[in-house]
Amino acid sequence: MQSDHDAPPRQACRRTRAPEWWDRPAEPGTRRVLPVLSLKSEGQVLSDARSLPDIHLAKRRFRLTPFRHSQGTQMQRYAPEQLDDFARTFERDGLVILKQLLPKEILQAWRVAFEPLLNARISAGATAVRGQNRHYITLPFDATFADERIFCNADILGVVERVAGSDPVMCQLATDTPLKGSTYQDVHRDTPALFDDYPETPSFQLAVNFPLCDVTAQNGPFETTIGTHRMRGDEAMKAFEAGEAPLRAIPMELGDVMIRDVRALHRGTPNTTDAPRPMVVIGYSRSWYFRPEVHIDVPQNVFDRLGNRAKRLLRHMPRSGVADSQAAGEQYVDFAYKE
Repeated sequence: MQSDHDAPPRQACRRTRAPEWWDRPAEPGTRRVLPVLSLKSEGQVLSDARSLPDIHLAKRRFRLTPFRHSQGTQMQRYAPEQLDDFARTFERDGLVILKQLLPKEILQAWRVAFEPLLNARISAGATAVRGQNRHYITLPFDATFADERIFCNADILGVVERVAGSDPVMCQLATDTPLKGSTYQDVHRDTPALFDDYPETPSFQLAVNFPLCDVTAQNGPFETTIGTHRMRGDEAMKAFEAGEAPLRAIPMELGDVMIRDVRALHRGTPNTTDAPRPMVVIGYSRSWYFRPEVHIDVPQNVFDRLGNRAKRLLRHMPRSGVADSQAAGEQYVDFAYKE
């Protein structure tokens, strides 16, 4: 059976330089695709953690005839050739950022729904503390957050399937939120290697991150190294300590999506503003990989309403009678690995 991303687009996509008519309205039947962050793209300046405002995106623009996802439920922005290119960027750097992919009105609704949840969990002492004034909270899989437009996004899954296998599972839906007074985390990876004393394997667990606000130098940007996802943990730490794998701060706007390999060395940074900085994480992994402490409790009535692709992604997740089964406390406590 032909996979979703093997289906050819209705019209071949051709990459071009930004022409003079770029700022004019698009012609009927065409669609403009926003730039994608490739951390080593030609013409891009990549900052270190101390000069985040100097990050610039390479001007990579496309004209693309839209084509519909095979399930007929969602417009897919990128052609297969572009998704292939993003996957190559991911393989090289350990992450790729798709600019302005998700609708802002949906994310703003998530932010409104998240604020009382954050306050209630902090008051109850029911978060997983990830450092001083930094809270990890699993989102309830309910009407607001069980949104197939987000976790079944055809472009996100197009990249995920290219780097983590054609039949992945979704295993995580949570947030990381630093508050004012938060500090730098220790540099770490989010998972240990599959096999001790062996070279690193292809990607098996991915984090898809998107903020519920703009991420700036002041409110706690994610800092990461480039290429350490394919290095053994001890080798990556040596490279980091020797200055060969420096940290880079990643600014993001509401609507941006970062897809990353969780083995890359990274850390959270301080939020110096008065407003929380929630970052959503959706975890996808190869079909055979499972960590019991990282899971989504899916109410049966919610599961029954999902489409076939969503049900397939969640096939290994436990069914429950309630959406917020971790309200009393988080199970995912051990999160930082150096080797």
